[in-house]
Amino acid sequence: MDIKSIRLLNLNMLIAENGKTAAEFAEKINISPSQLSQIRSDKYARSVSYALARYVEEKFDKPNGWMDLPHRQGRKIEPQLKTNEPQPEYLNDVLPFDSFSELPQDKYLPVPRYDVHVSAGNGNTLVWNEIKKEDPNAFRASFFEQNGLNPQDLKTIYAKGDSMEPRIYCGDSITIDTSSTSVTNDKFYVIRIEDEIFVKKLRKRPGGGLEVISLNPNYETMTLSMDEANHVQVIGRVIHISSMGGL
Repeated sequence: MDIKSIRLLNLNMLIAENGKTAAEFAEKINISPSQLSQIRSDKYARSVSYALARYVEEKFDKPNGWMDLPHRQGRKIEPQLKTNEPQPEYLNDVLPFDSFSELPQDKYLPVPRYDVHVSAGNGNTLVWNEIKKEDPNAFRASFFEQNGLNPQDLKTIYAKGDSMEPRIYCGDSITIDTSSTSVTNDKFYVIRIEDEIFVKKLRKRPGGGLEVISLNPNYETMTLSMDEANHVQVIGRVIHISSMGGL
């Protein structure tokens, strides 16, 4: 049994054991009922991600790694099970929490969440409104050092639409480095085209053109000439995706 199947079995067991409706369970683990439905259905690519597994364990007072082991009636079947899923240190760079104040301030740094839009009445400039009612993302200080990032250059926004599924889903939290605006092929960027803002994969073309690529096959790739590409504003490169489904 692979790790995806084990986590799904444990998720369904928790739902049954706690006597909650799917909607109530989804609310407790901070995802939408539709996201939970997709995770539980074999029709979608979503699964219980590493981050979600750890979050579920925290919310239901389970030990770290509980979601990754088979259980029956609350007992482990294979105590020595080892998974092949890599769990590198960077997966711990962002973690769920009830309040940023709960975290050790000497080890974690905040990256605020923003709503960003184009203000047509202000010279078509970008307007960043910090979402102060929500806690920021919390990154380990070592994450910035290891990746050569300046916390002041990072902003977190929410993805909209389905054009980047199955990598980025609507509502996923994405963190961008606003100092990184030079295009590297096949990296994800938040861009502005006229008065719209997108997250897309970019690829440079010979002669100065640009391919603006969606991962969802229902959306066509935009192929821009050099002149058209010059009107695309690269807002920043995506350096972290926090998703509750499929990542």
